[in-house]
Amino acid sequence: MLERAKYLWPSRGFDSVLRREQCTLSPSDFGFHNALRSKNDSLAFLDFEYFGWDDPVKLIVDFSLHPGMNLDEKLLRKWFQGAFKIYGKKLLPKLLAAWPLYALCWVLIYLNEFLPDIWRRRMLADPYRLNEKELVLEKQLSASKRLLNIIKNNYEQNSIVGASEIYV
Repeated sequence: MLERAKYLWPSRGFDSVLRREQCTLSPSDFGFHNALRSKNDSLAFLDFEYFGWDDPVKLIVDFSLHPGMNLDEKLLRKWFQGAFKIYGKKLLPKLLAAWPLYALCWVLIYLNEFLPDIWRRRMLADPYRLNEKELVLEKQLSASKRLLNIIKNNYEQNSIVGASEIYV
């Protein structure tokens, strides 16, 4: 996948560093899972731990794959259309090249729950979840396998559900 990404990368600039003006401010862990609804129904977004300048392609991929979002194909299509309106369709080749790599990162993020330090942090935050460990691990393993299957299918078709058909 890495060799394919390098080959498909626009202008073969895979190792080039983005200039600040090519970046976007990204909350990275953005979604309703990090929001509180007030009494007047407005939303307040929290948890900007990973906020900063980033590649718009990474923002687009992270939002589309984040488990807290759980977007169906219709919402994915709407997300990609909106992102392309903001950042331009020029990002599509880079998105197609980078998507499998970023998606593989998400597979690993799902599997973080298997790391003892991560589980200890979860227990410190909510000790009542101790009895749920096996269930949580099963859920995370299942989610990682499901995403790996999506990556495989999209990789073989050289597409991204909801994105490729927009401008190709």
